[in-house]
Amino acid sequence: MPRFAEHTPGPARLLALVVRDVALAVVYAGLVGLGAVLLTALLVEELQPFGPLQADADRIVRGALAFVSLGFLAAVVVRFVVATPIERLLLARQELRRRQDQPDLVAPLRDRTALTDDSLLGGIRGLVAVVGGVGAVLTFCAIVAFLIDPDDDPEFLGSILLILLGVTAFCFVMLNTFRRSGPFWWWRLRRTVGELWTPEFLATASRAERAARAGFRGERIDLNSARHRRWGRAIAIVQSVAGIAFALSGITLVIAAKSRQPCRGCAPRVFGAAGESAIDVLAMAVIVFALVALAALALAMVGWMLRRLLRRVELARAARVPDSGASPDDLAEELNRVSVSVLFGMGVVTIASVVAAYLATAMLVAGDSDIPGAEQLVGPLGSALAGVGAIAAAAIIAIAAGHLSGVRHRNRLRARWTPGDPPAPDTRRVRRTRRPARRARGNDDPRPNPYLA
Repeated sequence: MPRFAEHTPGPARLLALVVRDVALAVVYAGLVGLGAVLLTALLVEELQPFGPLQADADRIVRGALAFVSLGFLAAVVVRFVVATPIERLLLARQELRRRQDQPDLVAPLRDRTALTDDSLLGGIRGLVAVVGGVGAVLTFCAIVAFLIDPDDDPEFLGSILLILLGVTAFCFVMLNTFRRSGPFWWWRLRRTVGELWTPEFLATASRAERAARAGFRGERIDLNSARHRRWGRAIAIVQSVAGIAFALSGITLVIAAKSRQPCRGCAPRVFGAAGESAIDVLAMAVIVFALVALAALALAMVGWMLRRLLRRVELARAARVPDSGASPDDLAEELNRVSVSVLFGMGVVTIASVVAAYLATAMLVAGDSDIPGAEQLVGPLGSALAGVGAIAAAAIIAIAAGHLSGVRHRNRLRARWTPGDPPAPDTRRVRRTRRPARRARGNDDPRPNPYLA
C-alpha cells in the first residue's frame, strides 16, 4: 500500500542540513549582532560609561562590527549558494534510490516542493550577478584609467584588465547557464524525480491512507486542546508586547543620546544639573526596561519551545491509544515543522556567534592595549572563547540529532494515523485565497504543477 514518508537523511545530506541551519543561525547572529553593536556604540560614544577605557571599548565595538559583518556575508553565501543546492541534490538522489528499494513510499509535499522549486538556484544566480556587475564596473574603471594615462605602467593595467574581463565573461556565461531551471544535468535530474510523482500515483497513496483512516473505530483524539490554544495565545501576546517594548526602548535611548550630542563632530549640549540628571535617569530606566523586555522575549521563546515539546509528548501518548483516530488538520502543523532541538540549537549558535565576536575582538584589543595589565586578560578571554566554541559545537550536535529524531517522529505519526499529505496551515490558507482568482481566469486546475498534486 503506498503511503507518505519522509527521507531519513544520510551522512552527507545530514551534514548539508546542519551546515545550512548553522549558516542561517549566523545570518540571524549578524542581525542580532548589528543591534548589539549599535547599542554598545551608543553606550560607549554617547553615554561614556567606561571612562579611561573608552578608547579600547570603541576598538572592541568596531572590531565586533567587522566580525559580525564578515560572518553575515559568509553565512549568506554558504546558506543560499552552497548548502541548500547541495542538500536538494542529495535529496533528489535519495528519492531515486528509495523508489528502487521501497517503491511504496512517497515523498511528502514539503520534499516534493523543495525539489520542484524553480528558485532553488536563485542564490547562485544572485551571487554570479553581483560578482559580474562588480567586475563590469571595475573593468570600465580600468579602461578609463588606461585611456587617461596609457604610459602609467601599461603592463600592470593590461593584466588587471584581462583578469577583470575574464571574470566578467565567466559570470555572464554562468548567469546564462543558471538563468532558468539551471544546468541541463540538474533539469534532467528534477524531471526524472518528478516523473515518479504522477498524479495517479499520488492519488492512489492519498486514497490508501484515507481508507486506512476510515478503519479507525476508536475515539477521535483532539490534538488541539483548549489549554494548548490558550498557551499559544498567551505566548503570542507576550512576544508582541515585549517586542514592541524593546523597540520603543531602543528608540528612546537613541533620542536621549542624541539630545546630548547630535553628531560625532558636534559640540556636546549641556542642559544644566537638573537636565543632565533627568537624562541620566531616563537612560538608565530605558536600559533596564529594555533588559526586562529582552528577558520577557527569551521567556516567551522558552515557553514556545516547551509548548512544542509538550505537544510532542501528547502526540506520542495519544499514538499509544489503541484504535484511536486523529484528524489530518490536527497533525498538519506537526508534520510540517522542524524539531525543537533544531530551533534550540540554532538559537544557541546565534547567541554564541555574537558573544564570540565580542570575545575575539576583546582578546585582540587586550593584547595591543596601552592600559597596564591589559595583556593579562588575553588568557581568560581565550578560555571564555573556547568555552563558547564548545557550547556552539554542542548546539551543532543538537541540530544534527534534531533532524534525525524529527524525521523519525513525523514518520511514526504518519504510520500510526495515515494523515495523507496535509500541507502546512499557512499553505492551505494561501491556496484558499488564490483558488477563486485562478478559476476566474478560466483555469480549472488550481495546481499548475502536477508533481505537487
